[in-house]
Amino acid sequence: MFLDENWSVEQIQLVGELATAACELLSKRREISAEEMLSWSLLDGEGVFPRGCLHVTAESAIRLGRAIIQILEGSLPEAPRGTWWFFGTEDGPRTLAKSES
Repeated sequence: MFLDENWSVEQIQLVGELATAACELLSKRREISAEEMLSWSLLDGEGVFPRGCLHVTAESAIRLGRAIIQILEGSLPEAPRGTWWFFGTEDGPRTLAKSES
């Protein structure tokens, strides 16, 4: 995820506030079922693909939300050299090697 250079300060602030509120709501849950994720209407009317999981923990979604907030604030630490951050997994943030193309 990259921050759009054309976003106004107000847009950045609003997305940050929405992400913070979402993390707060998620903190009251233990998990999100695959059935629920598939029922959400997102881009092109499709839900979130649960990658074969029956559920995801709310904590993994919160880690992703907090990373998005850090991107908006410009405070997400750089990934180690030659890697990208990968959030949204149950085992915490990981890094993925950048491809050599």
